[in-house]
Amino acid sequence: MGPRITGAALEATGHRVRLLSPADVAAYRDGNKTDRADAIALLEASWNEWINEVPVKRIE
Repeated sequence: MGPRITGAALEATGHRVRLLSPADVAAYRDGNKTDRADAIALLEASWNEWINEVPVKRIE
């Protein structure tokens, strides 16, 4: 399942979901693209309250 479908399923169970644009998160990554660097960039980007969020698609 994709992140938008998973996000919709999590919202249906009461969780708050924030999907962040990969292009916006990439700006926070230092060095090469590795799983560790991506995780750190995602964490730092999630702390920024001004970052654009991608809307969660609704399951119908």
